[in-house]
Amino acid sequence: MRIAAKLEKVRNEGRRALAIFSTIGDPDAPTSLEIFARLHEWGADVLELGVPYSDPLMDGPTLQVSYRRSLRNGFDINDAPMFVEKLRQRTEITALIMTCFNPVFRYGVNRFFRDVSNAGVDSVLITDLPPEEWGEYLELARGFDLGTVFLVTPTTTVKRMDLIAGLSDPFVYCVSRTGITGERDSLPEELRSYVRFVKDMIKKPVLIGFGISTPQQARLAGELADGVVIGSATVKIIENNLGSRAKMLIELEKFVTSVRDEMCR
Repeated sequence: MRIAAKLEKVRNEGRRALAIFSTIGDPDAPTSLEIFARLHEWGADVLELGVPYSDPLMDGPTLQVSYRRSLRNGFDINDAPMFVEKLRQRTEITALIMTCFNPVFRYGVNRFFRDVSNAGVDSVLITDLPPEEWGEYLELARGFDLGTVFLVTPTTTVKRMDLIAGLSDPFVYCVSRTGITGERDSLPEELRSYVRFVKDMIKKPVLIGFGISTPQQARLAGELADGVVIGSATVKIIENNLGSRAKMLIELEKFVTSVRDEMCR
């Protein structure tokens, strides 16, 4: 199912969307494939597939370490389309790919968009390529039926927000705080007014991410927007259970289902 259709379905059901991030190939390719397949079963509406990169700009220590684990185990961006195809064979996917521009550029932008679209990816989020610099890549992505998701942050100007409102599709990724990704003890006090302003400016679905670490935080953030994105909290569970794949999957299931249940309260 396309992300736009999934967000509409979720809205019609009277709930908020849950997007879960994990790094492709972390802690190894077979386990990563199992995690993504199970995330869908456990209640994730959207899967955010992170392509590891050796020099990420926005990602905190937890995600950086997960990238190193994946790269150390031999993952290469050329493996991404085949990984998505294998995942699609396991489960119906609603998937977004998140990456930096450098590996996409090395792969070949046209080829990358074509291959991930053919594999079953819905949209791309290239964190370090601002909307002003996409140029012809926007039409290229549209030509392969790929959505392009952009970030708004607490420091985004009104003029830039207008630009993002026109280009970001099927949703806008609302960064909850300035800085890098990572778990946080609490949500920012100004989050409510900030998200209200974003939703007044942007008449598209808005998902909040960065620093959402607990089921309670997910519920509170979800009440402000159309859904939430959780990344570092799930990746940390992987890191804490590297010695036991079985325990890793059990702990991930506990966490994701608890978030889903809390958001449905």
